[in-house]
Amino acid sequence: MERIRNLIKGDYFEPKDIPFPICVEVDLVSGCNQGCRWCQFKSWRKKNVFIAAEFLKSIFKDLRFGGTKAIELVGGGEPTLHPKIKEIVKSATKSGLEIGLITNGLLLPRIFSIANKLKYIRISLDAATSETYQRTHYYFKNQAKEKKTQIIEPFLLIKENIKQLTKLIDRQKIGIAFLVTPWNYQEIESATKLAKELGAGYIVFRPANLRKGRHLKGCWEVIEKSLGAAQKYTNRNFRVFRSTASRWNLARFKKIGKSRFVGPCFGSLLFGVIEANGNIPFCNIFRDNKKYRLGNIYDSQGSFKSVWQSVRHKRLLERHNIERCGTICKAKDYLLAIKQQKKNSLIKNKDKCDLAHVNFV
Repeated sequence: MERIRNLIKGDYFEPKDIPFPICVEVDLVSGCNQGCRWCQFKSWRKKNVFIAAEFLKSIFKDLRFGGTKAIELVGGGEPTLHPKIKEIVKSATKSGLEIGLITNGLLLPRIFSIANKLKYIRISLDAATSETYQRTHYYFKNQAKEKKTQIIEPFLLIKENIKQLTKLIDRQKIGIAFLVTPWNYQEIESATKLAKELGAGYIVFRPANLRKGRHLKGCWEVIEKSLGAAQKYTNRNFRVFRSTASRWNLARFKKIGKSRFVGPCFGSLLFGVIEANGNIPFCNIFRDNKKYRLGNIYDSQGSFKSVWQSVRHKRLLERHNIERCGTICKAKDYLLAIKQQKKNSLIKNKDKCDLAHVNFV
């Protein structure tokens, strides 16, 4: 909460004063073992790049010294594909950082031995049935055509992996992620029931950001009804969440857009990103965007500080207009929260908040 107080003051106008992010998303690999229909990172996967584990050791120390609290293994590819993921997790925790993992769950056994070191493990399931899962996740048409074989359906494997994981760590550390799309929105309630039966501690729903005109228009009534019905599965051991993302509420999003925040995008300062190739973008929605690239950890000899607290970052903060980001920008939600906290002094009520994942913004 102290970081929020400092952001509200708006004192950061020199590179050396730019605060380290609370949480940093680290893309361990650019490749993936799935091909989700809605994935915005498909174009990056022409070349499979693994981030160097030895560089991350110095990066983690740099981050911890600068005030960063947590690392989230997520991003452009599937984290569990990295051959040194266990070494990386141990290195992060040894540096004093909390670490979370978001995975598709196919290779969960690879991290079973270090699962207890993770703050949470969230599996992107996005379906309640094998048919829906295969239709939306395993979209490797070319691969199937080349091999002239039917693609192996992984849904049962992932469910079994989750069951095994529940035997190793507290169920409250295990979450199921469900990205709502036109292909799966009718399975919201059944997915909630499944998540609870598998032994997860929670399920979280958030809307997809779909391109080429595909969206959830016409589905909202069913979605809202299903999200309401899903709440009946909530108890002391299992919870149902819906993302606070502005994409759920278009009226709220318009309110954010019209407010025309002036000055630095304070929301982007709360979280950072390190891509698999070492690039550090201005914000998570600007992955693989040269225009918004701050620098590279390899060029900086493993120093996050020299890239983050740079003149280039300062200039981008000064000239960037938050309205350019569109509906996928989570920084807008943080900006609105900061504004509301300043107006209503909600910042004083932090004890009323759920602090389980407070460092993962």
